[in-house]
Amino acid sequence: MPMVAYLRTSYSYTGDQFSDLGEGGPIDQYGIWNASFGLSDEDDKYRVTFTVRNILDKSYVSLNTSNGQRLLIPRDADRYVGVNLRIRLD
Repeated sequence: MPMVAYLRTSYSYTGDQFSDLGEGGPIDQYGIWNASFGLSDEDDKYRVTFTVRNILDKSYVSLNTSNGQRLLIPRDADRYVGVNLRIRLD
């Protein structure tokens, strides 16, 4: 049974920012790298995909409201690993 492979990767970069809420101060630059690898049958009826988000496990801040004392760290600032199984029923 022939298999089809799917590979996807992305990198997003955010440069230095300045938080203007209160005495926020600067927010450091960061980059996030994501990737996934999937395999399916020839008709793409069944597919399994392995995903890693934030591969380098780069923690980052998206909001600084009090000069480093109140930071907003997004949920995806940690590395996530997952598996997705898809079955088409048509």
